[in-house]
Amino acid sequence: MHSIIDIAKDINQDIVIIDLTQLVDAQDLDDRITDCKSKNKFVLLYVLDNYQNNSHGHSSKYADYVERVRNQYDNFAYVTPGRHNDNKHISCVDNLTKFSCDSAQPICDHDRAKSYDFLLLVGKPHQHRIDLLIALAEKKLLQKTLLSFQNPHNIYSHVLPGTTQLPTKYEWPEFTKVGGFKFYQADNEHSDIFQNQQGKVLPLLYEDTACSIVTETNIDNVYLTEKTWTPVVAEHFLVIQSNPGTIDFLHDLGFDFDYGIPAYDNNDHKQIASVCQDISKKSMKELYDASKKKRRYNRSLALDEGHWINYHRQQLKNFGGPFE
Repeated sequence: MHSIIDIAKDINQDIVIIDLTQLVDAQDLDDRITDCKSKNKFVLLYVLDNYQNNSHGHSSKYADYVERVRNQYDNFAYVTPGRHNDNKHISCVDNLTKFSCDSAQPICDHDRAKSYDFLLLVGKPHQHRIDLLIALAEKKLLQKTLLSFQNPHNIYSHVLPGTTQLPTKYEWPEFTKVGGFKFYQADNEHSDIFQNQQGKVLPLLYEDTACSIVTETNIDNVYLTEKTWTPVVAEHFLVIQSNPGTIDFLHDLGFDFDYGIPAYDNNDHKQIASVCQDISKKSMKELYDASKKKRRYNRSLALDEGHWINYHRQQLKNFGGPFE
């Protein structure tokens, strides 16, 4: 497994790489940029965490950091796991190549009967995820879903369940020992378990369910995390709630998600719920038989590290400058 940063350093060891998630504060960033300016060093800003910069006037601190650099130094680029219409941006698939692109990933048995139509691992209760949960609940699809949902404050209790943990057999044993997964748990032990299991396939979770309902971290930019890549590696059927350009981006990467389901807008929770309702009415065996070659191809591509090394190298060379 690798990161685009490994490839960047291989091409040019003289660049300065700044991981935005490791900064103390904005002053720390300013000090580093000032030093790079004095030495005329090229700066590569790197962030895998939620990079959000949208039309609603909201942005993450990492997007703010990029703009802060843009306003004081031109000799830079920034890397995120997605797509942005910005000539300073370099796209990567590090959430795949750092966490999921492993030849040791198990192969799931999808010939067995499915106990659930859907798998939905909600994570943090962002509003777009809540909107999708409500849309699914209104169509009574949560009853057919293996659900992990942290709801300690019982929000929308008239339609949504309270905190719902996965049955023990579907959870990583390490999480079971600490009381189950909790997105709000900040202790080192819980965080270490999450990091160790991130992007890894737990076979039974996918073998007993037919379709992953993926709710990406934000729906304002194309931003792909392990939430998308893990079910791809598991050869799972999936629908994705994310930015409208996500499926096009995945197709551009070489994946084929034409699994015979209706087209849908990735950030329209009502359309996604309707697609899920359509899936639930079909024969899961027929869906899996019809999509087997494409799902297997997608797994093979996801696990082809040589391909992604070349992809990252080409992304850097397309930017030019210090990577030419």
